[in-house]
Amino acid sequence: MNLKATYYAALFIWVTCLITQIKTHAQILTASYVNQDGATTPDIKYLIAKEKIPLQYFDTLQLKQAQWRMLVKLQADGYLAASISDSMLNDTTYIVTVTVGAKYKWAGLRFQSDKEYLYRMLGIATYMQGAFTPAQLSQLHDKVLRYYENNGYPFAQVYLDSVVISDDKIFADYMIQVGNRLVVDSMSIEGNAKISKAILYNYLSIKPGDIYNEALMQSINTRTREISYLSATKPAQIIFSKTGCYVKLFLTEKKSSQIDGIIGVMPAAKAGDKPIITGDIRLRLQNSFAHGELFDLHWERPKNLTQVLNVKCIYPFLFKTPFGIDAALNIRKQDTTFLSVQGNFGLNYFLTGGNYIKFYVQTLNSSLLSTGNLKGLTTLPVYADISKQAGGIGIRKEDVDYRYNPRKGYTIEFVANAGIRTIKPNPNINEQLYDSVDLKTTQYESTLQCNTYFPLGKRHVINVGLQAGGIFSDLIFENEVFRIGGLQSLRGFDEQSILASQYAIGKFEYRFILDAGSYLQAFFNTAYIRQTISNTITDTPYGFGAGISFETRLGFFSFNYALGKQFDNPIYVRAAKIHFGIINYF
Repeated sequence: MNLKATYYAALFIWVTCLITQIKTHAQILTASYVNQDGATTPDIKYLIAKEKIPLQYFDTLQLKQAQWRMLVKLQADGYLAASISDSMLNDTTYIVTVTVGAKYKWAGLRFQSDKEYLYRMLGIATYMQGAFTPAQLSQLHDKVLRYYENNGYPFAQVYLDSVVISDDKIFADYMIQVGNRLVVDSMSIEGNAKISKAILYNYLSIKPGDIYNEALMQSINTRTREISYLSATKPAQIIFSKTGCYVKLFLTEKKSSQIDGIIGVMPAAKAGDKPIITGDIRLRLQNSFAHGELFDLHWERPKNLTQVLNVKCIYPFLFKTPFGIDAALNIRKQDTTFLSVQGNFGLNYFLTGGNYIKFYVQTLNSSLLSTGNLKGLTTLPVYADISKQAGGIGIRKEDVDYRYNPRKGYTIEFVANAGIRTIKPNPNINEQLYDSVDLKTTQYESTLQCNTYFPLGKRHVINVGLQAGGIFSDLIFENEVFRIGGLQSLRGFDEQSILASQYAIGKFEYRFILDAGSYLQAFFNTAYIRQTISNTITDTPYGFGAGISFETRLGFFSFNYALGKQFDNPIYVRAAKIHFGIINYF
């Protein structure tokens, strides 16, 4: 036999031995569960099926883990004396003996008399009488500890004392040691962050002198992430003393101001005319004076002769009070039809967590531009020279786990106003057309926006939302109605392409969470539209599609591809809309 043949023969023998050894070590172990006297126990069979306890194992470690799972379940169901042991029948078979024993019941707890009111307030007075399970006892512990942790006692302890077992019933004294009541002594910032502490106190709902609240402390890192002009270099530190705690934040400044734009040139419609300039320019300045203030200017000229200018200014916590200024100006020049100027000036009263109540006044002046073609009309046009002075109230309430990408919670924002709307007769329109019109009327306006988030596991979220608005008066003109459609209202339609006197938009959205600041989404939104300009028109348009959203330093960027259907028109894929933009929060 030559050397090469000898080598291959040796290799074959080595591989054969290796396979034999692997098979030996990889033998499947089988377990047979029986009760103490050896008979098969129906309850054990049911427990094995319910808890999905396997009957075959790769090694004895898996066998022991399965036994431990069964024992924990039995004890949680009240079989406190249950035990499990195993014995080897042969190399691959084990007999697992289960001793269930008597089922014990927690028949009652004796509570400290000076805390009975607290127990009733927490809704746990039922534990004072009647049987309950160990799982319920664990829930009771959690509820009591959570109450004390959120009310100044982060080191509270609960335990059972004087335990008495009578037959199959257990009685015990329920004891609580609360320890010292702690308050927030102070809060400091380490880093170059420029921000008023008054803003942090309000937004975090934590300020010196407050009673310690564990839930608020746990939310500090998430809440600071929501402030667009700050960045946390590391998690907050809570340093305890005998009577209080010291909160230390590590914050640096993050650029959140924005100046950008697009300018376009369209060829003139007629020879000899000047080219048409279109564009979209935005100037956004935030926290320039280290007081959380916002100045936002947005100009756009989407097409020839139409221009829109929006200016918004928010200055919170004037003179370190909970009051702030909220002012806005909207100017819209609609081709050669009308020019509208609407101003809002409000006084915000900030509640905790950035929520607020707003009181504001509103003015509107809208004037017709080209009126030469109105002289021969026999009915009033859909546009009019109007003015309005109104007063209103608004409220915003938000309770979500993370504002930019919530997994659970809700948001609601409601605004309503009432005022006097005046129609000004236009000299180029036959004055007799105004005879049957009440030139001065009371007009009401309201808007509502709310969202609810339901978590389905760690990465799946359902978002259900409603957005609605209405203008209510005897006669409504086109230059005062709502303009909806687009990214922030009804996806699947052009921005502000749908006119409505009243509307309601329902949204159902599925989100797959990619990380803390981004998600994929699939959505369906439908609306009820009622337009009462010249005559009453109703419609139920709807849109559907998918998209992605992710967090940037300027806000939340969203990109959506959507299809829409309106009236009796069919759905055309070639008419699909692409919506993208940055959604900012304040």
